[in-house]
Amino acid sequence: MEITKMSKDEVIEKVKEIVSNIIDIDKEEIDNKTKIINDLGVDSIDLMALVSKIQKETNIKFSIAKLIQDATAAANNNEDITPEDLIKCLEDVLSSKMTQEELDFIRSLYQKSSQITSSETSKIIAELLTIERIAEQIIVLADKDEKKVNPNEG
Repeated sequence: MEITKMSKDEVIEKVKEIVSNIIDIDKEEIDNKTKIINDLGVDSIDLMALVSKIQKETNIKFSIAKLIQDATAAANNNEDITPEDLIKCLEDVLSSKMTQEELDFIRSLYQKSSQITSSETSKIIAELLTIERIAEQIIVLADKDEKKVNPNEG
């Protein structure tokens, strides 16, 4: 499957198909905003299977663990980081904007501590990791890979 030749909707449909096959539910029960961890109850074994299947079908090095690691590093890169700085970092890591509900969730976690731990970042990622965001991340990674292969294009 060549991601760079697919529309965002096609990539989203492919992610839905992969998720539905891994957790054995009807694809029609999954929408773009479905949170794979918090809504579907995907556990760490299912996440590994999901990542493996995405990598196999797309030839892209996609890693949810790397998303969590990057988000934690970005969040804790500055001792005086504000919730808005954290949100910007997470949006950069996830390559997408957040909804008001997601922003409120992050701000509520942030009020409890001046530093965000990897455990809290995992909770944030669980809240933010939707089908659409996975598809967007795959597209971003595919574009980066394409630019490495063809540096004079785009």
